[in-house]
Amino acid sequence: MIVLMTNRVSHPEIRDTPGKSLAAAPSIYQREIDKDYEIRLVACGNSAIGYRIESQRSRLGRLDWRRGQMEPIFRKMALSADLRSTACAYLRLAGLHSGVFDIAVDRQGRAWFLECNSEGQWAWLEPYWDGPIARMLAREIASLLQDQATGHEEREGMDHARYNDGENDHAERCEESPDAKASRV
Repeated sequence: MIVLMTNRVSHPEIRDTPGKSLAAAPSIYQREIDKDYEIRLVACGNSAIGYRIESQRSRLGRLDWRRGQMEPIFRKMALSADLRSTACAYLRLAGLHSGVFDIAVDRQGRAWFLECNSEGQWAWLEPYWDGPIARMLAREIASLLQDQATGHEEREGMDHARYNDGENDHAERCEESPDAKASRV
């Protein structure tokens, strides 16, 4: 399998490339973000876990952190309530049970959504923090199965008692932000 990482291209390079060549494979072109750091957010159901990626401290991974993934640039982070609720709302609207979000945060503190991959990689983060993602996914899958068994196809509310499985649990609950609630009214 060939993995293409993020690369810089100029407007003239895109303009001067024959359309047939550009159409040969899917590509995404966007302006470059002056990043402070990046976030890998893993969400499932009503839970989310975030990791801060210090890509700008990486020798190799400034443009694409994957080039520096062997460097110590990852750390667990608390997610803002807005970021958690937005990720979980995205999952609901997209009809997904889980997703791995890539977010860039610029030097002004603005978060830029890059993508949500429904089959994104996360297992390589587990050894650093004693497996919180696997526990979150297992808990959410068990909850979905319980909901199906009891006829509650759609999950409503945030049953915190079913959520908390002990002090080693690092997942954070998604709560709907006041802005999101107001927009539904």
